[in-house]
Amino acid sequence: MTTNTRLTVTSVSEIAPLRIIPVLTIKNVDHVEAIAAAVIKSGIKNIEVTLRTDVSLEALKKFASYSELVVGVGSVKNKDDLSRAVDAGAVFAVSPGYMQEIGKLARDLNVFYLPGVATPTEIMCAYSDGYDVLKFFPAEQLGGISTLSALAPVFPKVRFIPTGGINGKNVNDYLAKPFIAAVGGSWMFGGDLDLSNTSAVEQAVLKAVEQVSPVKHLGE
Repeated sequence: MTTNTRLTVTSVSEIAPLRIIPVLTIKNVDHVEAIAAAVIKSGIKNIEVTLRTDVSLEALKKFASYSELVVGVGSVKNKDDLSRAVDAGAVFAVSPGYMQEIGKLARDLNVFYLPGVATPTEIMCAYSDGYDVLKFFPAEQLGGISTLSALAPVFPKVRFIPTGGINGKNVNDYLAKPFIAAVGGSWMFGGDLDLSNTSAVEQAVLKAVEQVSPVKHLGE
């Protein structure tokens, strides 16, 4: 197995300069071109491809061919998922939960890893293994900002990337909190959006960016 040497990222700011991580569950690889063009043009410049369909790895490989994109993999549930995704070009990885064996392999492969957590115990486990930027999932279903505001003072060195239920109406509420590194979401690809229509996809992604306060782009 060969690892991706095209790009190495070491921080969330390198992955998501606008603090938005688009989460994509793709069903047709023909949609890659329009989506890649949109996220590049918008300034988001990253994409997380979830391992939820039969074409996920093929799509991930196509996204990785765009040098302007930072490409990651989501829904990583075991070491094999991570290995195959890195072979396809992923330079960051996201899990719904946390397993030590995945964390260790991510380090071995030099992949920026965002473990998923939902409870204080899971936060403690991931943090004790050296991970201090954690995906909080499913965010809204777990109490959203209210829950994170209760957890953050207990774990002052941890920052969170909430995912699950994030949308144009609540995104700024999350990003206003100092313990939020970025947000993950698929709302810019939702509704009746035709993912093969480059213009429509660009408009949808640009709208998602416009919904985020410019101050939040700077991480202030």
